[in-house]
Amino acid sequence: MKTINKYIILAFVTLGFAACTQDEDFIPQGDGDAIKISASIGALQTRVSYDAKGYTTFDKGDQIRVKNTLRTSKNIATYTLTDEGWNTADAFVWSSTSLNQFEAWYPVTDGTSFDTFTLPTEQNTSALLGAADWMTIGTKEIEKPSDKTLKLHFLHMLTKVTVNVTSWGSEYDGTDKTIEDVKIYSLATDIVQDREGLIGQIKTASLTPIAPLADGNSYTAIVCPGLYSSDQKFMTFTVNGTDNLTVLAKVSSPIEIEAAKHYTFNLTVGKDAATISSVEVIPWAKKEIVGGVAEDVTPTIDLSKYTDGETVNIAGGCWVVGDGNEYNIKLNITDDAIVTFAAGTGGVKLTAPITVADGKTMTLLVTGDAEHTVNGGISLGNASNVIIEGDLSKENNKLTVNATDGNAGIGANGGVTAGDITIRNARVDATGSSKEVSADSNMIIRADTSISGAAIGTSDGSMGDILIENSIIVAEGGYYENTSHAPAIGIGYVGSIMGNITLKDSQITAANNGDGLASVIGAGANHHVFVSGSLGDIVITNTELNLSMAVSTKNWYAAVIGSGIGFSHGYVNMGKIIFTDVTQAELDEMIPTWLPSDFNESQGYALGRGNDGSIYKYDAFGGVWVSDGNGGTVQIGDESGYYNPE
Repeated sequence: MKTINKYIILAFVTLGFAACTQDEDFIPQGDGDAIKISASIGALQTRVSYDAKGYTTFDKGDQIRVKNTLRTSKNIATYTLTDEGWNTADAFVWSSTSLNQFEAWYPVTDGTSFDTFTLPTEQNTSALLGAADWMTIGTKEIEKPSDKTLKLHFLHMLTKVTVNVTSWGSEYDGTDKTIEDVKIYSLATDIVQDREGLIGQIKTASLTPIAPLADGNSYTAIVCPGLYSSDQKFMTFTVNGTDNLTVLAKVSSPIEIEAAKHYTFNLTVGKDAATISSVEVIPWAKKEIVGGVAEDVTPTIDLSKYTDGETVNIAGGCWVVGDGNEYNIKLNITDDAIVTFAAGTGGVKLTAPITVADGKTMTLLVTGDAEHTVNGGISLGNASNVIIEGDLSKENNKLTVNATDGNAGIGANGGVTAGDITIRNARVDATGSSKEVSADSNMIIRADTSISGAAIGTSDGSMGDILIENSIIVAEGGYYENTSHAPAIGIGYVGSIMGNITLKDSQITAANNGDGLASVIGAGANHHVFVSGSLGDIVITNTELNLSMAVSTKNWYAAVIGSGIGFSHGYVNMGKIIFTDVTQAELDEMIPTWLPSDFNESQGYALGRGNDGSIYKYDAFGGVWVSDGNGGTVQIGDESGYYNPE
């Protein structure tokens, strides 16, 4: 028999993780202090819960084991999922007079616990693959709840790997192509729980071949997460009984194979060479466990497979996978959806907008250690919402959004009345835009003016609230010549209506633009308009503000935080500006760092109302409020603002 050893080089790609979950509450059985349970499946760092389309349930017949670590008797039980819910024949009760603390794990097999697991080397059937899917969950100390139900949300401890043979070299044309003796290698089979990080860790390193589940020329195994060195085997197999092929974990630097993720490798195989045609890494989503087998069901949008200028309608949820190249593809969210930007080989790069249909909510999960861009903005419809969540643990994880055509970077445009914008745990760079507009029939907007959009907020639309929490934001408003000015965060067009702006536990670097007639956070300014708008409260808590104002050529300034210039008939009624944890003395130290050197010449307020303009002074303002040092707030300044002009 001829034996030819060949080597396939793997390029591992690591994506940030955003989990998908669905809570499954079952009708529990039992009385008295018996512990009832509900259980669901998710993954690390879970922040969102899917609805009925969320892909995370157990199947009837599955078993889990639960232990109450603060009891010495009646403290462990095995639960089985039946048509009636999760049931156990074991005596397992709450401590009514003291605290309870639980550990739970799946599968229920000999030697498996919350802390330790031995990875099966035979995974070539559905049942055996399921038995390799170690999942755990631990709780903090808790009291017995009123409904006596323990809710458990399981986390995958290990890594799922699929290798697809997708194409063959020309030397195999016209010949049989039989793959046999497939092995996928795990860094270890003896695994322990890292209680702090909640991931599977190698106890004893021993590179071990795993017999995977085969489906045609697709092979799936569950392996231990960790670091492969460049010369370690990742996969071996034979072709037609003669050609022995070895897949090496060859990388430029050590790459971690992460828990709770699904790695898919697509191979091109030749007699004398084999190459990787593509690599995909996604979080491990689950629809159900059928005999323990995990099914990946979330649709994937590979941008490279779409036509330039195409619109992709999205409903329910999807993974958008980029390769670092720019694609003129519009994403249109037609129904409530969770959209995940997966880094792929270089991040998602769109040169067309994302639009959200009326009444719908898009949750955008920004994953991976890569920058994703949307050059076209994220535009909301009537009563629609956007939620953006990132991963601050990844150094390069960021979403960059640049508006066009006078729109806001992220927000409401074109006269719509949108819902809310929420940004959590994310790095976001956003820029507004501007455009010239012509007069309407009522001369509400004159021909010599324009429309500009905020980086986060509105252009010529209205919306609800803005919440930025635990995030790092860089924002700059749009500007058109000397007629239209938008803030970084807030109202672009003075005729817009907006709810509250809340900045919490974040770092905000923001600037207005052009002539400096818009606030940095608050409202913009439009010359020669005959409209009024309104803005709710601006509430700032535990947030670092790095604010800068453009220098005005007219020696007129808006407030840094507050309303824009009330110039020639246009004005904005506004609520309070509230610093919940900053005293007046601390605020006095902050304000000078935000102001241009000639600010006091403008007769504007640093916080509140800017320069009132030359004709009308109708705008109302709720005042500037700061911490009183005792958990409450107190108003400072006068009815127009704080940091009085000369």
